[in-house]
Amino acid sequence: TQSTWELTPLPRPPSPEYISPISHVSVKETSQFRRHQEPPKFSKPEVTGDMIVGGTVNVFFYIRGTPSPDVQFFKNGFPMNFNNRVSMLRGNDDSYTLTIRGIRYDDEAEYMIKATNPVGEAKCTITLTIERAPRSSHPFYDMIPPKFSEPIRTRFEGDVAYLEGAVTGSPRPTISWWKDGYEIRNDHLHSFSVSPDGRISLRINNINEIRDGEIVCKAVNNAGIASCSVHFQTQSERVGEIPFCTTYYSHN
Repeated sequence: TQSTWELTPLPRPPSPEYISPISHVSVKETSQFRRHQEPPKFSKPEVTGDMIVGGTVNVFFYIRGTPSPDVQFFKNGFPMNFNNRVSMLRGNDDSYTLTIRGIRYDDEAEYMIKATNPVGEAKCTITLTIERAPRSSHPFYDMIPPKFSEPIRTRFEGDVAYLEGAVTGSPRPTISWWKDGYEIRNDHLHSFSVSPDGRISLRINNINEIRDGEIVCKAVNNAGIASCSVHFQTQSERVGEIPFCTTYYSHN
């Protein structure tokens, strides 16, 4: 007897190529993206340079995070404005450098850096304090802004008027006189002097040739500016208003 066998192939299992490549890649990329998200994190800031009036200081640090954080800078709680003197440089390696050149007294402050991304937020606070360096190590030691130790007063000798006062400051301030917004020049009608002890004087040789108005004396050095103003009268009463004097740090 002869037997005949009919062989029926079993169904083949789906091979890997039938899995949608797009779906596979999409799931994989989503998984990696979520796994690699990280909130911002600061490195320890490194401060270099001279935190002294007229000097330069650099604050260097890293900010890591995925996605890359948005970074904001604040000074005493207010957003900072950058310019040629105060600048911020970001490197390709997530490094940041805050640079302050020509340091002034008002640069002594609390600086806060805030980094934010969708995963979280981080803050870093740095307090910069002006140091006093030894005289031999820095030319800006002992800089003091100008100040009127004696306000401007007016006295008359006949038709000649003298406006006199005294100014302190280190280095010695440069003195200028102004009337109604215009600088007074040393000429036949006006002459001025500054003594080694800081006493200043403006002489008006003939009061009949000038009009009443506001006269301002300005004293300037690298540390700041001071001004003192008085209302000048040529009338018979010849009593001016109380002088108004101010001192403030330079913003130049």
